[in-house]
Amino acid sequence: MGGDFATPPTLITHEINFADLHPRFERIRAYLESKTGQDRLAARADIDPVEIPEVLAFINLIDVSWSEPEPPRFRFRLLGTRQIRYAGGDFTGKRVEEALSGTSEILRTAVPRLA
Repeated sequence: MGGDFATPPTLITHEINFADLHPRFERIRAYLESKTGQDRLAARADIDPVEIPEVLAFINLIDVSWSEPEPPRFRFRLLGTRQIRYAGGDFTGKRVEEALSGTSEILRTAVPRLA
């Protein structure tokens, strides 16, 4: 599996029908597009938590790092409190692949509750 990781991806919100989703997703989309337009993903510096208190509990921040030719690496910088509750634990600071691999004690204990 390869790819060009030299350039951050553009937003793909035009491919999602937000009318079919919970209104909070539209709120998040509108907020992020107001900060960045449709030409790039939002950086942490673009986001002011004071401006979106009603959706903070549902937001995850993920750090992306890469050095070609290696694939990108993803690490949870922050998980919203509702996200932590749904997952059954806090993955803050963990790499995404670790959290999703099933090797995480949090994931092993959370999966039965999510089934």
